[in-house]
Formats: sequence, C-alpha cells, structure tokens
Amino acid sequence: PRTETILITEVSGKIMAVAPQFQSGGLVEKNDLLLGIDPRNYEVEVKRAEANVATSFSNLIQEKGRAAVAKEDIKKYPRNYASKEARYLALRLPQLKEAQARLDSARADLAHAKNNLDRTEIRAPYRGIIKARNVDLGQFVSSGSQLGQIFAVDIAEVRLNYLNLPDSNSTETPQVTLENELGGTWSGTIVRTEGVLDERSRVLFAIANVNDPYGIESNGEPLLMGSFVKAEISGRQMEGLIAIPRHI
Repeated sequence: PRTETILITEVSGKIMAVAPQFQSGGLVEKNDLLLGIDPRNYEVEVKRAEANVATSFSNLIQEKGRAAVAKEDIKKYPRNYASKEARYLALRLPQLKEAQARLDSARADLAHAKNNLDRTEIRAPYRGIIKARNVDLGQFVSSGSQLGQIFAVDIAEVRLNYLNLPDSNSTETPQVTLENELGGTWSGTIVRTEGVLDERSRVLFAIANVNDPYGIESNGEPLLMGSFVKAEISGRQMEGLIAIPRHI
C-alpha cells in the first residue's frame, strides 16, 4: 500500500467500545469510529477547565473595572511628579495584564482537555482496510499503545525491476500491465524509481501506481497487498524496424 498506518492511542483508559469492522480485513471509511476509550476522566478535566476559564474571565472583568476607576481617579487628581512605573501601578496595568494572561492560560488548558476527550475516540484516518487489531474490549491501554494497523485502498505501489527508465527530467510516464498467477490483470503507471540500487541484486527498482487496487469503485478483481505479479511495460515507439528470427 502507498499509505499504511500504525494506530496508536494518545490517552490512557479502558476500551469501552469496539466497532464490528475493526478486525483484520475489515473495510472502513474515513472518520469511522473504530475504538472508544473510557471518557469519564477526560470529561471531568473539561469541566474543571471550563470552571477555570469562567473564574479567570470574571477576574479580568473586575480588573478592567478597577482600571477604569483608577483612570478616572488620575484624571481628577493628576500625579504630575509620579514616575512612569508608579503611574502604571496606579492605572493597574500590571494587574490587568496578569488577569488577561491567566484567562489565556485557562483557555489553553480547556482546549487541551477537549483535545484529550476527542482522543478517546479512535477513528479511521482514511478509507482503508484493517491489517491487524492488537486490542479488545475491556483492555486497559496507556498512551503510546499500538492498537492496530490500517492501510489505504486508494492506490497500491508495485515494485518492479525495470531497465532503461526515463531520466528524472523526462515527462514520460510508461504504462504497465500487471498479471498475477491466476490470470488477473490490472493497469498502472510507473511514477518514479527508488533512486538507489538494491543492495543484494544491484538493480534499480521502479514503482508503479495502481488506482483502486481492491476494485471497490470499479467492482474489479482485487489486487491483494503482498501479491507477486508479472509486469509488461510499454516501450518507446520506433519506426522502420525489421524483425529477425533468433535461429536460421
């Protein structure tokens, strides 16, 4: 597969729900709910963060009111010989900035708590097939635990041993026809080379893309990941050639 992902949890808790399609071979759509982790602790954190935001907002409003009163007071009774720092204190500007900073911090904590709550729901990052499931209902998982593997079904990459490739500046995109042992065929396009020689065979491999390899959109025969295929690659058109028999 062109895209393959190991699903890892970012929060800790007991698994409370498992989707029926979250099993080896299951087809899932993007944003499908795969697993649900116990959200109660994270819901409490959100409530606490919301309370802190409300308290910080109230403190800010009070400080703004005190600052407004102090400003009017200075207009009535100017302190012409007071230092700049003293005037700042008299206008309660440091207290006002501190109240604003506390509110910003409380809002950041609320956003973090909501993110953690959202992370209790493990969803499919794209349309794909579940390759493996490593957990089950009732199991406790910690942050960083591997939950399973999924791979996308939009495009498959086929690794081919192909000589006489176009250079990197060429606009050529050679077409390729793939065939497996059972006679199934698929069409693809060579999109790039790996850029390095294989350490064992010392050959340069090319990568061909095959759209919709599992035939979900076209209802075609699936090209299963991990399959071995034979490739026929289109070459350059050359005129005026004459075929000569191998043996006379």
